[in-house]
Amino acid sequence: MPDPTSSAFDHTSVAPSTSVSTQINEDTGRAIVSNRLLVVVWRILIIVASLTGIIMGSKSISDFVAKLLYFTIQSNLILILCIGYAVWATLRNVAGPSPFLKGAATVYISITGLVYNLILAKALAASPLPVGTIIVPFIGGTLSNDLVHIIAPLMAVIDWLLFDVHGRLRWQYPLRWLVYPLAYLAFVLIRGLIVHGPFVYPNLHYPYPFLNVDKIGYSGIALNTLIYGIAFWLIGLVFVVVDRPVLAHFSHKANKE
Repeated sequence: MPDPTSSAFDHTSVAPSTSVSTQINEDTGRAIVSNRLLVVVWRILIIVASLTGIIMGSKSISDFVAKLLYFTIQSNLILILCIGYAVWATLRNVAGPSPFLKGAATVYISITGLVYNLILAKALAASPLPVGTIIVPFIGGTLSNDLVHIIAPLMAVIDWLLFDVHGRLRWQYPLRWLVYPLAYLAFVLIRGLIVHGPFVYPNLHYPYPFLNVDKIGYSGIALNTLIYGIAFWLIGLVFVVVDRPVLAHFSHKANKE
């Protein structure tokens, strides 16, 4: 039986008299918050936050191209594209990103926030800041870093919690969401074999210490791949667990109201 949530678009209705009447329409509920103006404004703010952080963190076009090596920048760009599509769909009153794609973008940006704040932030805090760097009050980090590592991820998760219809994520999605992180790992390792030396930045042969073959070797990479792979799968699983048994109740309750 075809999976209606696996395409790039949500199915809004299925006519019972057609030959596809046996398909299950999972998009029968409403978001917890369904005010279109609020949804559009919030999602535009997500795009602005993420895009501003990327621009502020890039000194030039070549600098931006170099930083595309980072999972942080890639996941923020994925978020911008997905949320931008969702805004366009809301304004046009058409189907937006599928639960699989919207969930993937949210999981990837969540990974960015968690890895940065739990693993990388302390090391970066010890580095001297350039003159004129804007520090975010209370959070304490630089504005460009905090926008892409903290603010955009938090806003994306809130968006998923409040503005998405729930009960549509499938249990196999967390495993399928690992395809991109594994592809990113392959890209980094292959690039490391080809690029012999730093690219723009002195320490950018490998973008992250836990992917640095020069220091931890391929055995260390294999171990980290296993550890991070399980962790990323669990992050995705948390989204599915929260989506199906918990938030689905509120989505369908809102639909009845």
